[in-house]
Amino acid sequence: MPFRDNVDFCCLALNGPRLEPRGTTVLLPDLSVSDSADHVDLDFWAQWLGTIQSDLFRRSSLVITAEYRGIDAGANYQTRERIERRVRLLHWAFVLLGCGYNSSMLMVGGNTAGGHLHLGPISIGQTPCKQPQYRRARRTTAQDLAHAATILVSLEHVYGHAPGTDYRRIRKGFNSWVRGVQSDDPAEGLHSFVRASEAIIRPTATTRNRAITRTFVERGQTFTGRSKTNERLLRQFYELRSCIEHVKNVEPAIHKPRNIERDEAFVYRALQTEIFASSIYSRIFTNDALREQMRTETRVEAFWRRRQERRSALWGRNINLRAATNREFMSRHPAFDLL
Repeated sequence: MPFRDNVDFCCLALNGPRLEPRGTTVLLPDLSVSDSADHVDLDFWAQWLGTIQSDLFRRSSLVITAEYRGIDAGANYQTRERIERRVRLLHWAFVLLGCGYNSSMLMVGGNTAGGHLHLGPISIGQTPCKQPQYRRARRTTAQDLAHAATILVSLEHVYGHAPGTDYRRIRKGFNSWVRGVQSDDPAEGLHSFVRASEAIIRPTATTRNRAITRTFVERGQTFTGRSKTNERLLRQFYELRSCIEHVKNVEPAIHKPRNIERDEAFVYRALQTEIFASSIYSRIFTNDALREQMRTETRVEAFWRRRQERRSALWGRNINLRAATNREFMSRHPAFDLL
């Protein structure tokens, strides 16, 4: 029997991510990450999973396993929902760190009530977060595991308040980020990542789009540091986002980055917006004071009313987008159907 008696469990098997520390690592009580599915008795499961699902599970390169032990194993829907959400959130935490991309995934749940295995539900056809063709692949390190565990605790805290008003802005923005990493289209990704950033930056609502852009650029430099270069870069993000939003040709709006080929300029910008959004949410989910500052609309407004020095002090180290993107960008001249 692969699990203890009288537990609810959920396994999320991913094909793609690679662990640098081989084997199984316990991140939190009743939560582990393994580099294979060897710790699960697949032969015992095969009669329930079927050949295709068993093979998919066996080929997985990373398996997240969450358990919950209680007196009502198998009888509590809320428990099952909670551990399913836990493995999904941990997966997104890995992607947030740039190391959890996957080509396929399979989630298997069940319980061992009364010492007997009860399998189900089995969730297939879930949307993977595929590795962008223009981003370098990297292994998940021990440091990534520690950061992901910290992010998970914060994510569970934030989503634990749904559908209440507390943390709603963070949830809505992060949901947009999730749509971005699940999209195969770099244009849709860029749009989602800028929207996710916008949820936190909260540019002033006005009928003049130029004024909204100006506020996005002004406030966004709280995260990147103030310079003419960052000002132009953030303006580029929002202009490209607006082209995609209004179904306009993006080519005339693209400013080619230095040392990047013209036909790769857009995907380079798309990667920059992903790193920008991911850095914002990673910082929020690893800084309790910053997260609590974004808890309510009133607190978000108060954050942006602060003097620049106080905002920067709470935010911390600036994001060097050019350096971060150059480390991650992989030149492959990808062909995408851009409008």
